[in-house]
Amino acid sequence: MTMSHNSHDAGIWLADIHKQLPEEGSVQLLIPSETGVSHVWVGRQDIDRYQQVQAQKVRRQRRIYTLISASLLAIALTVFGQSLQLNQRNSSLGVRLTQTQDQLQQLSQSADQVIAAAQTAGANSTPDLSSVAGFIETQDEAFSLYAEFTRPLAALHLESLGEEFENTGIDLPDIITSVASEPRIGSPIGADDGVSAVINRYVTQDAAERLEQIAQLNVFRANLPDLEPMVAARMTSGFGMRKHPITGQVVPHRGIDMVSDEDRTVLAAGAGQVTFAGRRGRYGNFVVVDHGLGVETRYAHLQRIDVAEGEFVEKGQALGVMGDTGRTTGLHLHYEVRFAGQHVDPRSMLEVARNVQ
Repeated sequence: MTMSHNSHDAGIWLADIHKQLPEEGSVQLLIPSETGVSHVWVGRQDIDRYQQVQAQKVRRQRRIYTLISASLLAIALTVFGQSLQLNQRNSSLGVRLTQTQDQLQQLSQSADQVIAAAQTAGANSTPDLSSVAGFIETQDEAFSLYAEFTRPLAALHLESLGEEFENTGIDLPDIITSVASEPRIGSPIGADDGVSAVINRYVTQDAAERLEQIAQLNVFRANLPDLEPMVAARMTSGFGMRKHPITGQVVPHRGIDMVSDEDRTVLAAGAGQVTFAGRRGRYGNFVVVDHGLGVETRYAHLQRIDVAEGEFVEKGQALGVMGDTGRTTGLHLHYEVRFAGQHVDPRSMLEVARNVQ
């Protein structure tokens, strides 16, 4: 693989690398070291993913700058001080941008040399490792730069996940603790000794912790119940404060009320174990399903219960029939979602569960 190095534009360097990679699949790099040879794969999708994240970051910064400008106009008495702070910040960002562009250019040059050497070695029946040994120092710098570039991307992704889960009212530390304490789940990031050595060499402790947290959040998301508990249902009362239809008092509504005119069957929103199935006060006929990781769904006012306590149910399995048992004014399903014993908005949780990364 060959490429020109006349441009200082980081975007052009990425485009050059992108063009020289195959349409499908990845190119294998041979990375010699004191402990042997490591194999690394680079594909167009890696560059595409990086550019997409950078574009999202630019859009976010643009929105932030717009809000800052509006604030400066509104607060006339402090415009001078805030303008000075903004100039200082822009100056700092400009220096960092220049440094990043220079580093990206170095990474492009190093990557091109390593790929070319690896391809040359791979063309022979017996790979000539000496042909790539001269690039050990260069590829070491390239990997260090790559780790430096991916560090803010991991932080940005973790921040984005935090904002997403924030809408449910759940704190990220509680989710991470829930996944880490689950005995049936191994470490989200598994690696053999060779991969661990690479991670320890090029990835900082804080970046590794962010990657581990991202993996834990994805494990949590994958285990969330993501099915509507009734077919073709409409919501008749939402989550939050409301005037109680019987007492007339303003009280918190810990779930949502749903009605389906098409099918009265109540379905399990996700796979799990039935921890309660019976009569419970104002809930009437009531079913609770434990989905693991501290998440449970609750189904109230059922006319009939079709499962037993201790039974394992699949997602979409019938739990019973919508009814009007307990404290209610009419036929409907009262549906709740709880995490670590705290009620959360079922609609927000459903959005998070369905937003697969």
